[in-house]
Amino acid sequence: MGRLIPDDLRPGEYREHTVTVVGACGAEHTSHVYASGRGPTIRLSTDCGQHIEGTPRHPLLAETQGYLTWRSLASIKVGDGVLVCPKSLPTARKGLGLTGRDIDALEGFRTERPKITDKFEWSTVTRIESSEAETFDFVVPSSHSFIGNGFCNHNTTLGHIIAEEMGASITTSSGPVLDKPADLAGILTKLKEGDVLFIDEMHRLSPLVEEYLYSAMEDYYIDIVIDSGPNARSVKIPLPRFTMVGATTRKGLLTAPLRSRFGIDFRYDYYSAELLQAILIRSANILNVSIEKEGAWEIARRSRGTPRIANRLLRRARDFAQVEGDGRISLKTADRALTALDVDKEGLDEMDTRILLSLIDKFNGGPAGLSTLSVSVGEESGTIEEVYEPYLIQEGYMQRTSRGRIATKRAYQHLNRKIPGEMPMLFDDQNAEPSE
Repeated sequence: MGRLIPDDLRPGEYREHTVTVVGACGAEHTSHVYASGRGPTIRLSTDCGQHIEGTPRHPLLAETQGYLTWRSLASIKVGDGVLVCPKSLPTARKGLGLTGRDIDALEGFRTERPKITDKFEWSTVTRIESSEAETFDFVVPSSHSFIGNGFCNHNTTLGHIIAEEMGASITTSSGPVLDKPADLAGILTKLKEGDVLFIDEMHRLSPLVEEYLYSAMEDYYIDIVIDSGPNARSVKIPLPRFTMVGATTRKGLLTAPLRSRFGIDFRYDYYSAELLQAILIRSANILNVSIEKEGAWEIARRSRGTPRIANRLLRRARDFAQVEGDGRISLKTADRALTALDVDKEGLDEMDTRILLSLIDKFNGGPAGLSTLSVSVGEESGTIEEVYEPYLIQEGYMQRTSRGRIATKRAYQHLNRKIPGEMPMLFDDQNAEPSE
């Protein structure tokens, strides 16, 4: 399959290169290799005298509660059982873990899983050391990735990150745009080996287009029907091995056959304030704006856990700093800017507050139906359900019940409203004296 690492590959260089490596699905053939430069590695010593060295995230077959599972090197502990190459095979080198000829023993791994123990040995980890070595990243264009996200935070960005990490080109599209099979076929046939296809809002794909994806993702071909009537014929078009990345905010609307064809399924939550603070400091450097850590923290914690909102608020805070201050975003400047934008201390904006106040003041805290609530605040019901409700429910300001929306105790406290006393229920007091 070629040399393990080209001798003339320099740090930062990326080129086509084919070897057999181990991945999450067993033996895989790489398409490209990237020299990552010198980086941290983990070296495992085992009781049989073998050593395995690799990057912290390198996959390794290990025993977990009696099962053979893939685990990263960083998760392995002293005493864990791992599979290692017999001494008759070459040992791993260059910070890659099990690679090259070592992994040739895994050929047929998918269909001959029971035979793997005939080609490898069980061994117990006796020592773990941290080290450094020249590390390399291989591109394996076989598995598809799926991103599930209920909050519209960063699906597209993550799709680009996956392509960048793989060293591949990315083609982006959206579910509503691909309304005909011909549209999808045109995109698929233009892909090159190892490319990434990213489809956002995947739950809005038409059923006909979705069915075309099945064979494309599973067997890398599509069937196109030419002509019609008696002259109709089906033509099979082979496709290059590509990586499919789908994203949706409504995973439940995806059909089971489509979900099952993704090898990796992720679901992402809101960003923490600490991560947003780091993003804001980086964005401020790009915008050439001076920002204090306290100012970045104030914006981060009031950004609803979303980088897009955080960067938008950062630009508005910059405007305030340049017009009313010395150009530096301090805690005071950030607070004044966010207050002027009707973003309160908890990150709720003007519409969030209107929704909660409407529930409390007009409907006695609820329950209130979605259509009724939308009329009371002058906003489309779909916008309330998809844009505002997720954050309010996640943060504990609202409950969604079968009877409608209800304001929680936290909403009353945040808006300085008196929490109504609980109404006594019939037969509540079993020990009450009977009235005469």
